[in-house]
Amino acid sequence: VWRCGGDHPFHPTRKPPIQVLVCCTTSKQSLAIQRKLHAVLPLNMIDWERTRFDKKNGFGANTPMVLWKNGSTILFATNEAGPSSVQGNSVDYVAIDELCSAEMFAELERRILMTGGEMGLSLTPVNAPAKWLEEMVASGAIVEEHAPLTLLNVCYDDGSLRVLPDGTICNQAWIDLQWKLTPAAVADVRLNGAWESKPLGAYFGPGSDGALALGAG
Repeated sequence: VWRCGGDHPFHPTRKPPIQVLVCCTTSKQSLAIQRKLHAVLPLNMIDWERTRFDKKNGFGANTPMVLWKNGSTILFATNEAGPSSVQGNSVDYVAIDELCSAEMFAELERRILMTGGEMGLSLTPVNAPAKWLEEMVASGAIVEEHAPLTLLNVCYDDGSLRVLPDGTICNQAWIDLQWKLTPAAVADVRLNGAWESKPLGAYFGPGSDGALALGAG
């Protein structure tokens, strides 16, 4: 949003108008992101004569997009639709929300080749193979900004703690509760940003009645 408006407070960006491509995992997830985007858009800066939004279809059922008065555009794509769905686009910035395939990443990277644009990824490495991304980070091709679940990372710039819509304060007690509620096998990935889940050593063995029973090693 800041990039499209040309008023990013933390990062130097090119002058609008710019073209942004947002890649989500599925159409359903994309709709959720579109709803969140609508909630933070500067509504007075959007060209509502050419942009439509409703909670059922987001910014359009077939080709969702947000058109700004200054000429900037936000387009949406999904990993579900595959690399061919974004071919032909040239954009200034690609935002990837959650893990996509290596093939989709490669195609998205081509979309900023001729513009000298930038790409940002925000994800938890679960629900899809992430080894390719881990290797790119290890090689230095992608710079990782690691953000484990700590008090420092749930504080605002003024030091105050984040408060959820129901009034819950994201303090240390809340963080401890997340560790208790998250399955141990994926807790390190989801809460600490680790690359791989931890096997718990579960196995099947004979139960007391002769049937197979789940045990832990």
